[in-house]
Amino acid sequence: MQCRCQGGSVEGMLPPHAGTEAERLMAARVYTAGFRRKHRLIAMTVTMAAGVAPFMVTLAVMQYWTAPPPYALALLTAATYVVAGLAPWYSRGTLALLGNWQLRATLSRRAMAELDGEPQSLGAVFVGFSPGDKLRLWDGDTDRDVGLLAVRNDCLIYLGDEYRWSLPRAQIDQVELAAADVGLRRIVIRWHRPREAQQAFSLVCREANTLHGVTLVTRRLYEVLRDWVWSQLPFREAVSVDWGYPPTDISGGLAADQPISGGCISVAAILLVVVLTIWRMSGSLLADGDYYAAILWAGLIAVTGAIFTGYLLHYLHSWEAQKQIRHPRGR
Repeated sequence: MQCRCQGGSVEGMLPPHAGTEAERLMAARVYTAGFRRKHRLIAMTVTMAAGVAPFMVTLAVMQYWTAPPPYALALLTAATYVVAGLAPWYSRGTLALLGNWQLRATLSRRAMAELDGEPQSLGAVFVGFSPGDKLRLWDGDTDRDVGLLAVRNDCLIYLGDEYRWSLPRAQIDQVELAAADVGLRRIVIRWHRPREAQQAFSLVCREANTLHGVTLVTRRLYEVLRDWVWSQLPFREAVSVDWGYPPTDISGGLAADQPISGGCISVAAILLVVVLTIWRMSGSLLADGDYYAAILWAGLIAVTGAIFTGYLLHYLHSWEAQKQIRHPRGR
């Protein structure tokens, strides 16, 4: 088809009832709150097991190792702490993108029906999208939506699970790489509508299997977008779309650095329980002269408390965001 790419006047929410095959495919969302909660629960369980398992295994070995060589228990205890520290970190970095390729495959099928071609051959990349320039949490995730991003006819287009939009290059003011204050560094794109105030949204490239990989490919995508925005060479393509401007509504998202109700009390309560449990458990072992077992039990309790605290704060963020939707400020 031959048409010009121009920003529309309404935000690009996908239609709830669609007539064409492409629209019917898009009507069934996959990146839902339930999807995010399910995969977060799996990641939480595996991460918890990864932090706890080294201590449990070592304690079991010590139970049946009646005559260990000199310094063997000291080395074993030190190794357990190292593994227990690295395993949750590795698990989180790997499982943070659980379900990522399932999402990409589903959205690629939609893009094939919508854009009349294989997304990769059209230069599309899989990204996470979030309105606003601040890092926000949406049901515990830093992406409000996921979709495929590409350049068409001097225009940036996005085909996502919930949204689709198009943004002419002439209306993009700035492309920057945000500081990694909390979480991953995201690409922030500042843009404007004619005769209106500047808006912003952020992206992260999800063409990777780990958080470290996401960091690398996001940096690469930032450089490509920055060079494209700065370039004065026009694109002369026959295929273009007009899907409206990027959405700007941030309701339901909670700033990652925003204090949450009950957060401090919850952390203090967990810390108190952890300290008391260590004192009771390890104190009795120290009194019996079982020093290495006391150290291992202290580590096991501390790691369990730390991991549980992190995920509790994650859920409190989600709860706070939902509360703001039900009771917006100023009403």
